[in-house]
This record gives sequence, structure tokens and C-alpha cells, in this order.
Amino acid sequence: MHAKGNYMKFMTVRSCGTNNPNFMVIPGGLIDISHINIRVDLKQRLAKARADIRAFKYLPKGWDSYDSEAPSQTAIESALSVIDHMEFLGVEPNWCIPTSDDSILLEFEWSNITYKWELESDGDIGVMIRPSEGEPEYLDLQAKQIAEFFTDHCHGAL
Repeated sequence: MHAKGNYMKFMTVRSCGTNNPNFMVIPGGLIDISHINIRVDLKQRLAKARADIRAFKYLPKGWDSYDSEAPSQTAIESALSVIDHMEFLGVEPNWCIPTSDDSILLEFEWSNITYKWELESDGDIGVMIRPSEGEPEYLDLQAKQIAEFFTDHCHGAL
């Protein structure tokens, strides 16, 4: 069998006779499962990103050698909320790092637009939206506005 992941639990699979791991034969024909493998990999990468973000709270005082504190639980929860919405879009962060001012920086790309988030420890959020062409846009949000942002800026384009 050439299929990967949990997909095989739901149907009878026969060897497809090719060396391509992205296809499998089921009764009735050949099915491309490459998108399923990609989704499984994405889920694993997002799970790691979530674990990394949760681990930020364990950074010791002065972790950056400048007497910085770890990001607050508010910043961590905001970053996790952004990751949850990114999963719906099928994207993962390019990077996600704690900063010396107790915030979290996170960047991802979707639909030829780069989104840079600064999730601050007091709940304030700055978002830079940089399209591949044109001028960047800057927004100030609160944590409770993350879902609304994704609805207005991303989900409507799906």
C-alpha cells in the first residue's frame, strides 16, 4: 500500500501498482491523496508551533540577556488563537518568536499577502498586512478581535 495517514481506516485500499505515494486505488478508481498527506503534515507542524508557543511561558527572567520577562499568558493565548485561524486557512507560521518586550512576533503568508503579528502581553495586537504589490496596511487590534480580523481579511476570500 502506498497510502499514508489515517485515511486508510475509512476505506479498503489496494496497492496502486505505481511508485507514487500520492495515489491509491480504491474500488472504483485511482484517487490523489497528496492533499491529505499535506494536511496531516500541516497538523503536525501546527501542533509543534502550538507547543513552542506554550513553552514561551517557561522562559526564565533574562532569557535574552537583557532582563526580559517571558510573554504573558494573554500574549500566548492570542498567538494560539492566530494559529487556530491559520489552520483553517491551511497555512503555518513562517516564524514565531518571543521578544525582549514580553510580546510574541508571528508571521505567515496567505494568498500573496504577508501578515506580521505582534501579540503584546497586555492584549494589544499590531498587524502589518503586506500584499505582494502595493503598500502595507497597519492595524491595531485587541485579542477579542482576532476572529473578526480573519473573517474580514482572510475567510471571506476563501
